[in-house]
Parts: sequence; structure tokens; C-alpha cells
Amino acid sequence: MAVSGLSDSYPLDGGKLKLDFTLAVQGDLAVTATLYDHGGAAKGQIQADIKDASQSLSLALTDLSAGHHQLVLAGTPKGGGSILQQTVDLMLQDPVSGDYQYVFPASLSAYKSGIRVLQPKDGKIYQCKPFPAEGWCSQWSSNATHYEPGVGSHWQDAWQLVQ
Repeated sequence: MAVSGLSDSYPLDGGKLKLDFTLAVQGDLAVTATLYDHGGAAKGQIQADIKDASQSLSLALTDLSAGHHQLVLAGTPKGGGSILQQTVDLMLQDPVSGDYQYVFPASLSAYKSGIRVLQPKDGKIYQCKPFPAEGWCSQWSSNATHYEPGVGSHWQDAWQLVQ
């Protein structure tokens, strides 16, 4: 069981957060992903049955506070056996002040010239460059991060640092 697509930190939007990630599984598992706050209170949960595949999961969370959280992933083999568990530490932050339309990578298909995004990995705001570079702004997946603002190997081809 391997998780990908998560950042170390995320800005909150009025106590709300949509946590998107991908889980790769070998075998036939009943998977539960639960987000806990620093005090150990469960803040949200999603369950899925995954068999020898990668699956995208999304947790829509509300009533969150800034601070340390843990995403606990537990996979129970359907044929019996030991439970697989993985814990990922996340830091939820109050939003950065500034003018941006999206928190990267939310709403990728809407990224056009002039769109501003907040990059949660560095807390900075980036603006999509005009045509012809704007086509690169929406080119991203957890396995292809070349144009990810601020961190991808070719981010400056598509993005301009605003603040």
C-alpha cells in the first residue's frame, strides 16, 4: 500500500479542505483513510475497496483548525491477514493573505493565462503565463510534476512568482 499526491502542508479555506491523493494497492484490501487532528479526534474518513490497482481518493473536510494533523491509512486484507497501516503527517495552515483563485492543484482544467494559484508546498502565489505558455499551467499529475508552480523542474516555463 503506497500513498502519493500529498503535500506536507495545506492552507485552510474557512476551516474547509479537500484532500486528494492516490493509493496504490497490491492484493485485495478494504481501505480506510482517516484524518485526525493533533488531539486525536477524527475529522473525516473515507473507505474504499481496492484490488491490485491505484485509486484516487478525496476527503472533503470541514470544521478544521490550523495545526498538525495525521492521515492514517489502514488496509485490511479481504482474505485475512495482518492489517497494513501507514501514517502521513500534515500541517494545516490558516490561509495566506493574497489574491489567488485556486489552491494548486485544484481545478486544473481552469488554469488559463492570468489565473493565480496558491502553492501549498511553499505558501507562495503564482500566476499562469500568457499564450503560448498557458497550456503548460494545467499539465500536472502526481507522476508528472514538471510544470508544478515553484517546485517542478520546468515551472518557470508556465508560471510567474507573484508573492
